[in-house]
Amino acid sequence: MPKKVKILIADSDLDLLSKLYLTLLHKGYRIEATNEPEEIVMRMERFKPNLLILNDMMDGLTKSILFELYKKKTAVLLITEAKDPYSEFRFRKMEHLNKPVDMIQLDMKIKELINIIA
Repeated sequence: MPKKVKILIADSDLDLLSKLYLTLLHKGYRIEATNEPEEIVMRMERFKPNLLILNDMMDGLTKSILFELYKKKTAVLLITEAKDPYSEFRFRKMEHLNKPVDMIQLDMKIKELINIIA
C-alpha cells in the first residue's frame, strides 16, 4: 500500500467488530472501531477514514446519523443481513457484504473501494 489506508468500523456486534478489527489491522490498515453509533460522526471527523465499514442493523443507528454520514461522502462498505440491502441513503461509493462476513470477500471489496478512492 503506497499510503496507510484508514478504516473506521462501526458495529454493535462485538464479536464481528473484534474479528474485523484484528483481521484488517493484521493486513496493515490503520483501524479505528466503535460499537456506539453516536460516536461514528465524531470519529469520522477526527480520524478522517478512507472507508467506513458499517453494519446497517447496528443498534441505535438512526436516520440522523446516516444523514450525517451521507454528507461526508466517504466510501461505505455495508455489512448486512438483508439479501438485497436497501438504504434510503445511497452513499456515493457503496458496496455491501452479507453476513456471515467472508474475510476474502471483505478484502476484495475494500480493495475495490480503495481503487475507487485512489
